Amino acid sequence: MSEKNTTNGLTQTLPNGVELVWNDTDIMSSYANVATATATQEEFFLLFGQHQSWKGVPEGGKVEIELNNRMVMNPAAAKRFAAILVRSLEAYEERFGKIGG
Repeated sequence: MSEKNTTNGLTQTLPNGVELVWNDTDIMSSYANVATATATQEEFFLLFGQHQSWKGVPEGGKVEIELNNRMVMNPAAAKRFAAILVRSLEAYEERFGKIGG
């Protein structure tokens, strides 16, 4: 697979000749330190948010998580996303070391 940077993102050519153009003109970024997922038969829901419990939580305490993004995917897209996330984590750990619990 070959890659080249363009004005609006990245272009990749797959082994079968298909060209993917990743246009990031309208991309939005947000930070999450909490993520979870749930699913129905038709869709997966990835929920992202933040918690502010930096000092820890006493036993029996409460953690409030402010959800700020929900990504909805069909099962095939969710499976592809899971595979690329696993590969990305493996590459990260190879470069920077194992990620703790």
